[in-house]
Amino acid sequence: MENCKRFAIDWWILGPNYGTSNGNIAGNKALNQQEQDALRETLKDLEDLPVVKTKSSVDANGARVDFDGPWAGFRAGLSVGFRF
Repeated sequence: MENCKRFAIDWWILGPNYGTSNGNIAGNKALNQQEQDALRETLKDLEDLPVVKTKSSVDANGARVDFDGPWAGFRAGLSVGFRF
């Protein structure tokens, strides 16, 4: 029975989490005017995402997308410990 006192189990359910994030994605590639226009239209769809703010730029050398916004979720877990 002495060995049973050395183990610990911690189980948690539905722990909420919240935070913010920002960053950017950039790609470098030579683009002609038709490719630039098509990419600009595709990236414009990102502006419709809820909550996240995006800003994109496209030129002859590639594209860049900046994003900023919150995130939230739930988490659960199980921890097992052993005392020496």
